[in-house]
Amino acid sequence: GTGSAFSYAALFPQSMVTISGERRQYADRGESGRAIESDFCPTCGTAIAFRAEGLPGVIGVPVGCFADPSFARPSKMFWASRRHHWLDLPEDIGLIETQ
Repeated sequence: GTGSAFSYAALFPQSMVTISGERRQYADRGESGRAIESDFCPTCGTAIAFRAEGLPGVIGVPVGCFADPSFARPSKMFWASRRHHWLDLPEDIGLIETQ
């Protein structure tokens, strides 16, 4: 989990992403039983990337890591069935009930 009402991550081919600097990893399993591996900063605990067995060859990077307020808006919401319904979403965001 993210510890938040939602997370906003950009997905890239893993071959296009280079992560440098000190980091730690946390491995877990999702509800499906598939592996999820997360990288985080050992100093402040900020999540910096994740890889999921269900998304082979893909790496997710939290959009906040880019420090770019003009970063593209999200196009999909996974696990929409568990969202906080007080959050008003734009109508063009695709709602995917699970993942």
